[in-house]
Amino acid sequence: MFKGIITHIALSNSGDFANSFVLSGYSPTYLLEDGVQRRTFQKQGLQEIFNEVLKPYPRNLVSFQSPKPQHQPPVKYVVQYGESNYTFLSRLADSYGEWFYYDGESIRLGKPTDSQALPFTVIGTEGFSMAVELRPTKFKMGRYDYLAHKPYQGTSESQSLGKLNPFAAFALQKSDALFSQPSQFQADRHIRDQGQLDTAIKEWKANQVSGLVSFYGNGENTGFGVGKVIEVQGVSPTGKHDYGKYRLVEVSHTVQADQYQNTFTALPEAAEYPAPNPTCSPRPACPSWPR
Repeated sequence: MFKGIITHIALSNSGDFANSFVLSGYSPTYLLEDGVQRRTFQKQGLQEIFNEVLKPYPRNLVSFQSPKPQHQPPVKYVVQYGESNYTFLSRLADSYGEWFYYDGESIRLGKPTDSQALPFTVIGTEGFSMAVELRPTKFKMGRYDYLAHKPYQGTSESQSLGKLNPFAAFALQKSDALFSQPSQFQADRHIRDQGQLDTAIKEWKANQVSGLVSFYGNGENTGFGVGKVIEVQGVSPTGKHDYGKYRLVEVSHTVQADQYQNTFTALPEAAEYPAPNPTCSPRPACPSWPR
């Protein structure tokens, strides 16, 4: 099921003079692109900030579900400057390594809770491809607390992750062996102690590892949707082969006459955090005055 908003209607006329209407539109998240805002939020949790930003929108169109963001401490201070509400919320979720997506019915913040796996058997018109990629994953991260005059530093190697998909664990091991020189980053959030920096490092590392394995497929199950889990099996003359569980992060549905098909992208189900989503962050301005 997908609930969307029609934003464009066109009349099409073919060579046989048969008229038809072409409808196009977006998910309800399109309403969050209604203009740019300038405001600040202080000492509020992620869920509180999201609720405040989404409050003006009608709930029958913009339904918001947030079971439990993984980042629970209040955000000391964050600015929405010249950004649409959707751009701001996307950046905020990405800064704290949170899942933020539209599942076809509701906007969701936090790791998907739907753990019941849908079967995906590679047979007939259904198929898949899987990619394992090596990337630089070692890094150092720091932040200076200008109020307490204290620098905080840490490394990715100091933070261990939970249970990983076997392919992700393999890719991480080989990536660390191949790329020996760590990158250097500054934490993109306010840090007040070493524990907060360690959390930021762990979240960033988990984000990077989530992007090392990608699963692509096509099928005919109309129940597939973003956030859902699929269990992949292959069939051969010797029996069934288990390829593991994956969480859908992108699904495209196609209907022609009475034929249905979907294509999708997924990440290993064990991934605690989503793959990195490139976003632009505000930076302090350095005005240059004419001389």
